[in-house]
Amino acid sequence: MGIFNVSDLKEIGKVLQQAGQSEMYAKLIEAQQNSLELIQKNKELGERIKQLKDELDLQKAVIFEDDGYWKKDDDGNKIDGPFCPSCYDNNQKLGRLLESKITDGRKNCSICGKPFPLLSPKKLFLGT
Repeated sequence: MGIFNVSDLKEIGKVLQQAGQSEMYAKLIEAQQNSLELIQKNKELGERIKQLKDELDLQKAVIFEDDGYWKKDDDGNKIDGPFCPSCYDNNQKLGRLLESKITDGRKNCSICGKPFPLLSPKKLFLGT
């Protein structure tokens, strides 16, 4: 929201034109264009701030455990997952690991398609 609304600016421009103030009219048009650019830039910055806040919130809510990423609640308990380590590490995207069509203990990423074992070989061998 600015100092003047659009109809105020049009009225001021009309008065300036009628008074033969072409230089002032040109300055008004330039100020209006600058104002529109600032409004657009402000919108872009607001969107970027939201994006960064969402990324930070995601970082706080995700943990790496059992060879995958998991969403956690405020107490640190896993509430959703597992998610693909490659997609999260490279792009901060949560690609859900889904059961493989081949039942070999692997899960495939829903985004990149890479297969992952749900547990590391050490954990499978030790039974932990």
